Amino acid sequence: MGFFGNHINEMVVTEIIESESFKDFVLFVRSELNIEGTRDQYPIVPKDYQQGDGGYIVQDTFGALLFTSLFSEIIGIEIYVSSIVTRINDVFSHRIHRSHDMELISRIYVFNAIAHEYVHIQQFEQGKITAEIMEIQNQLNYAEREIEREAVRVAKELLIQYTGLEDSRLNQIINGNVDNDSARDLSDYLLEWENRDNY
Repeated sequence: MGFFGNHINEMVVTEIIESESFKDFVLFVRSELNIEGTRDQYPIVPKDYQQGDGGYIVQDTFGALLFTSLFSEIIGIEIYVSSIVTRINDVFSHRIHRSHDMELISRIYVFNAIAHEYVHIQQFEQGKITAEIMEIQNQLNYAEREIEREAVRVAKELLIQYTGLEDSRLNQIINGNVDNDSARDLSDYLLEWENRDNY
């Protein structure tokens, strides 16, 4: 594993994406969402960061579902490894002192990102993502887009169902609501949670 002090690096996240537990989680998500086709139909590609329209780096995006220009087909899924690493290190590295906790937090971020993108696949298969709909949705702020609100909610539900994490703890991790006092409590929770033989 690639840890430096309490920091993770891209190798940690890449190993998670290549792991059997990730593949098992993808199968679970596909089954729960009734995704048609095969896993190979929607390749998952690790990238550093999402590139914005002007070529700039989008640092707060952890995954994206890629479409053809008119939203007629899905090209694949990108998981933004460096974005995940940056976020986790910025929020947790100076507060979480066990490297294993950092790996668990990384796994939660990766699983949440892929679940979110698979919800978008379900939305596409249900006709909720079309060129016409996306033209309207893209005029709204991210948090106001119905497809994004649904993807956030359903991804969280899937992650809780699969891992057994408490809703409040998952929110604490994903939203980065950790200060010095709550970090120790979170670390204790992760140790207890892992000892219950969850995912």
